[in-house]
Amino acid sequence: MARFLLAFPTITPSLANLLFLIKYIERWGTGTNNIIKWCKEEDLPEPIFKEVTGGFSVVLRKFQIPENLESLELNERQKKAIEYLKIHKNITRKIYMEINNISPRQANKDLSDLLEKKLIRKQGRGRAISYVLK
Repeated sequence: MARFLLAFPTITPSLANLLFLIKYIERWGTGTNNIIKWCKEEDLPEPIFKEVTGGFSVVLRKFQIPENLESLELNERQKKAIEYLKIHKNITRKIYMEINNISPRQANKDLSDLLEKKLIRKQGRGRAISYVLK
């Protein structure tokens, strides 16, 4: 998860106008809309904008993992797959079977459960099917 902290004091429209005139910023209020647009264009989750003490932060994410991950009751194999996906970006049923030392039937059951919980999505067709974080 990439985090950027913009440590500006509270910026008023008049201060923003001065920053615009000296070419320090583009325009007041256009940056957040551009960030959201660029994330959508790259098929990334929308960023999280937070007001923090004395500043503002924008959290850019490569994928979206629910904050209530613990309440989804994942088994250890599924947790291992989520960790694998964070690093390798995609996983196949064959790889899932190998890292968990399980049968194809169990792998299908586990992956179907992750699909139902909307943690992963399928991509590709036939033998080329792989799974990525949603």
